Amino acid sequence: MPGFLFSYCTSLRTLVLPRDVETITIPKTAFRNTTGLEKIIIPKNIKSIIHDEEWVSFAKQNRNCSENFAIYGYKGTYAEEYATQNGYKFVLMDQNTLKETKEVSVDDETVSVMPIDKLTKIEDILKIESFPTIGDHEIVVVDKNGNEKDATQKLGSRDVIQIKDDEGNVIEEHVVIVNGDVNGDGEIKMYDSFQILKGSIMNSNNDAIETLIRDKNGDGKIMMYDAFQFLKQAIIG
Repeated sequence: MPGFLFSYCTSLRTLVLPRDVETITIPKTAFRNTTGLEKIIIPKNIKSIIHDEEWVSFAKQNRNCSENFAIYGYKGTYAEEYATQNGYKFVLMDQNTLKETKEVSVDDETVSVMPIDKLTKIEDILKIESFPTIGDHEIVVVDKNGNEKDATQKLGSRDVIQIKDDEGNVIEEHVVIVNGDVNGDGEIKMYDSFQILKGSIMNSNNDAIETLIRDKNGDGKIMMYDAFQFLKQAIIG
């Protein structure tokens, strides 16, 4: 991390450490007078944070940060260890709404997918894992036809979460998987279950994304059982 990277960024509220490295080195000037900083999210991949020899912790460098400052992360990870060692408030992140992203192969291309356990509004993803992103990065959600969605709308299957840099370039994309939502409207209805039932009877060929959408029990197969379980879910709620 470069020196003075976030110095005097008083509007910075949330910082997410990168998800593609295991070690972060922080110079003593990186967070000078970031008075609005409230949250640092440490993803699971981070195994070590190395401080400048003249700087012991975020608190020493940033004495006047927000009184709500806390480290966010998952239980049993380095994030929790780091918070404990340095005397920070540790906030356990929600692991029930968004699962880890994973990669699947679709038409010989690698696609990052993000399974979602329950019906979620787009605005809810801003509270979890790597959202919001650093600084001027922007999160945009587009539907399967490429139309941008409003933050109050529900996430649906095959929506795409795009993370853009300050120049508008897409730097990350994740395809949303809502288990049981075949038509991508963000809800699980009888229509969806009937489509899954029809596909199971006709032994339809599904790509990896469609299999994740239609597979209720996670066995990699689309059977009548899956359809009936989704139908039950649609009726009972």
